[in-house]
Amino acid sequence: QAEDGIRDRSPSRGLGDVYKRQANGQAGTPIVFTSFQDDTYGGDTDGDGAATPPKPGDWGSVQFDPTSNDTTSSVQQAIVRYGGLEHFGCCDDAWRGGITLYDATPSLTAIIFEHNFVNGIGIPGGHKTPSATVASETWKNTGMVYVVLSDLVIDEGFSLIINPGITVKFTGWRTSIFVNGSFDARGTAAAPIIFTSFNDDAAAGDTDNDGTQTPPSSQDWGFLQFEDSSNDSASFIHYATIRYSGLERFGCCDDPISAAMRIINAQPTLTNISFAENEINGAGIEGGERTSNERWSSTTVTYVVLNDVTVPQGLNVTIDPGVIIKFRPRISIFIKGSFSASGTATTPITFTSLNDDSVGGDSDADGATTPPAASDWGWIDFADSSDDATSVIAYAILRYAGLERFGCCDDTYAAVIVLNNASPRIDKALLTNNYQGIYLNTVAAPNLGCNDIYGNQKLGIFNKTPDTVVSATGQWWGNTTGPTHKDNPSGTGQSVGDAIGYAPVSYTHLTLPTNREV
Repeated sequence: QAEDGIRDRSPSRGLGDVYKRQANGQAGTPIVFTSFQDDTYGGDTDGDGAATPPKPGDWGSVQFDPTSNDTTSSVQQAIVRYGGLEHFGCCDDAWRGGITLYDATPSLTAIIFEHNFVNGIGIPGGHKTPSATVASETWKNTGMVYVVLSDLVIDEGFSLIINPGITVKFTGWRTSIFVNGSFDARGTAAAPIIFTSFNDDAAAGDTDNDGTQTPPSSQDWGFLQFEDSSNDSASFIHYATIRYSGLERFGCCDDPISAAMRIINAQPTLTNISFAENEINGAGIEGGERTSNERWSSTTVTYVVLNDVTVPQGLNVTIDPGVIIKFRPRISIFIKGSFSASGTATTPITFTSLNDDSVGGDSDADGATTPPAASDWGWIDFADSSDDATSVIAYAILRYAGLERFGCCDDTYAAVIVLNNASPRIDKALLTNNYQGIYLNTVAAPNLGCNDIYGNQKLGIFNKTPDTVVSATGQWWGNTTGPTHKDNPSGTGQSVGDAIGYAPVSYTHLTLPTNREV
């Protein structure tokens, strides 16, 4: 236990294992942990005058190990300077925090970090694994910055809790957090949690200790990833900011096209999250076959579908009113089971392009550089096996779709909704700015309510089986004269294909809000 005003001079190594340690200074007499060469505090301890100035990495760190007693360990009113050198055998690793926590949660308050390799609390990577006595860890020291030094994995049965007001930074080696257990990061409007780059000096100061030499940028770190095994009922991110992320590493190669958050068959509760300066600003839905029923429910977060999603027979994906879903290029949803997307007149569901900044913000993080266009993404595909009785798209906006990929080639002649001998209910939906609206493959007989189908590049509805007339009465085609078709000489609205029973047409159209922020 260090007394007030003590100067702790350390040689090249750190303090070693700390089982029980208290270093509690006072505002006027802080405890100082610093370099042997630091003459600013305690005088010329190394006895060489100014011949050897101090520098980052002169010593190790104050390290708390898993065996430390969290309830009786604390550092308060202290200054930590010129630390950050870790020694492995014959080699040095300069990337350590001034204070390092190995599965430990001491009380840390009013600490100033200066001239360290990492000016903050270093969190080494690895697995957070439950034991007989410990199944959770809380990052509780508000006002401190936690720095994740390498990939951190939250194992099944373990819970990581981050308190309001905490700033978490990630070093620039593609560092991510992978959640297989529980992740509880619930900030407040007054004290949000910040996840950001090690180089981001605007949050909690100059953590990388280089002034403004290295400005932050997208891809500075990886992402937050919720795995299939994560505990949905105990995983939350509320009132948080995520910025400067999006770099993914595969072996020796980097993939910069990743979202700030990635969700793999998981359903954490996400509310009031601000995304900024990431490679993709949104909650990324990973592709593949769903393994359980899912509900996409957040109306304050934009979902971005990163790869093709398949809903297998016997399973359901439900999308709540007001949800905004964007798609990367060529990406689609394939429904073999059930799909329920029912919005309301004031809170419609939106399916749109990643480039569409008019809803859900600048998700592609390029300002107005890339405007949205038809065929920006794939389509929503209902297979023959899909459940017609429980599949519905209602009070929804679907736009900028229609690009299909076969192997190495692109086919732009797709519609935003493709029905393969399927007949879901499509009611009060706006289909616009797509290559085509609805593609009826084989014998498809959708239950079409009062939809707005106009402004698509080619056809509003195409029937591949013209021997069977499909009822499409009561639709708004963009003009009171009805659709453009050879059998409707006066029609100037959206063009339609053959065997579409469009009469009588609707003379009014929907007033769904098409420009919305999350």
